[in-house]
Amino acid sequence: MYVCLCSGVTTAQIIQCVQSGCKDLDAVTETLGVGMNCGSCIYMISDLIEKTVAKNSIQPTNVPHNRARDFLTNVDD
Repeated sequence: MYVCLCSGVTTAQIIQCVQSGCKDLDAVTETLGVGMNCGSCIYMISDLIEKTVAKNSIQPTNVPHNRARDFLTNVDD
């Protein structure tokens, strides 16, 4: 399933990215280029990161839920 339509990135690609060491939203965004256009995928990406980290017992460096909410709130600023 596509998570970021703007960048054409799928759920599987995000999970693989997290399993490869990208443990927070900033790292996934920088690596895959997701969430940089319309931003509508930020919540889903954050959820995927959190679930993948929990499932694989990876220690997150930054759980991005509040950051993602702040990002979307301030888009028009």
